[in-house]
Amino acid sequence: MPTSPRVRRVGLLAAGGLVAGLLPLVGPAGIAQAAEACTTEVAPRSVLGLPTGPPCDDIAPPETTITALTPPPNAAGYLRTDDLTFTFSGRHTDGDTDPISFECQLDDDGASTNDRWEACRSPQTYQDLDDSSAAPYTFRVRAIDTADDAIDATAPPGLLVAGAETDLPDLDESAAVSVVRVDTVAPNTFVLSSPPQLEGYRLPIADSLSPQVRLAADEGGSTFACDVDGAAVPCAEGVTTLRGLGPGDKTLTVRATDRAGNTDPTLKDSTAVFAVPADLTAADGGPWRSLRSADALGGSFLETWERGAMLRYYGRNVRELLLIGPSGPGAGSVEVKIGRARTWQPVDLATPTVDRQHIYTVRDQNSPLRTGTIRIRVTSDGRPVRLDGILAH
Repeated sequence: MPTSPRVRRVGLLAAGGLVAGLLPLVGPAGIAQAAEACTTEVAPRSVLGLPTGPPCDDIAPPETTITALTPPPNAAGYLRTDDLTFTFSGRHTDGDTDPISFECQLDDDGASTNDRWEACRSPQTYQDLDDSSAAPYTFRVRAIDTADDAIDATAPPGLLVAGAETDLPDLDESAAVSVVRVDTVAPNTFVLSSPPQLEGYRLPIADSLSPQVRLAADEGGSTFACDVDGAAVPCAEGVTTLRGLGPGDKTLTVRATDRAGNTDPTLKDSTAVFAVPADLTAADGGPWRSLRSADALGGSFLETWERGAMLRYYGRNVRELLLIGPSGPGAGSVEVKIGRARTWQPVDLATPTVDRQHIYTVRDQNSPLRTGTIRIRVTSDGRPVRLDGILAH
């Protein structure tokens, strides 16, 4: 009578002698079951090294942590060095004791691709990096269960023993990521506009007691530090109004600092020198009255029609002396004297056309130095004399 398939299988196992005694009965090939919560993918084996069952799929890969970046970036995520070192670690979340290895990649385009992974060890150092431009550097590292990664759990470990149903990745698919920008170059600072230089005068002359300047840098997001004659003043990119300046010659110095903390070390295009006039004032109840004007230095200018009316202002080491005020065809005249000078300098305030702020030169930059009270006396009669400011420097 023909032998049934089941009888043939039993007979084969029986013929195996000792081997049959060591091997458990198994179902049809390919229906092996993976053990739950296993920590290794090595198939179980007998004392003779023969497989006694299918391997299992370790479904818990190690986790990866970046523990440090040296040097640490600033709050904006920037480094001022082109050498950086990443320190990282990996750990098993179950009872696995397999060794852990690592793969790393560093890119500056934000893309992660498999061909960029390279074996690495902590700490991992990168040197001579170019400055970041459009995109920052992205560092990725993933921990790998070294032993299990070398095993294909789905491969049959031996004759008549099937492999595991799955072989999930034995590496951390959610790699640890660190993003940083590298900027080792200081920005260039520019004072794009300041009081204009007028022909014939020693320095540019501000038309306001709070002159405006326009600042810029060749790196976006830079901050600015400004000082006038060594005293810090608030400023920012774009138009800045310099407030609280006294009269006299002023030197504005500007330095830009980029987001990495690099400060412009040069002053080539970031210095502006200009002069600020003094606002002329007069005592209440005298021959001078104050008239408000948006174009005036302090918001108003002085006017009188009285001959002999006097204004006084003290000047020290004066070489160039300028009067400032509204002018027109019908304006009057004054004379000016500094300290103990023997003669008065006449000044005709009339101009062919109306000028909201006209500059009258009393002494030029080549005049000898004078110190003392500057007296301005009206010499016209029946014509308006309007004065706003004085520049004595």
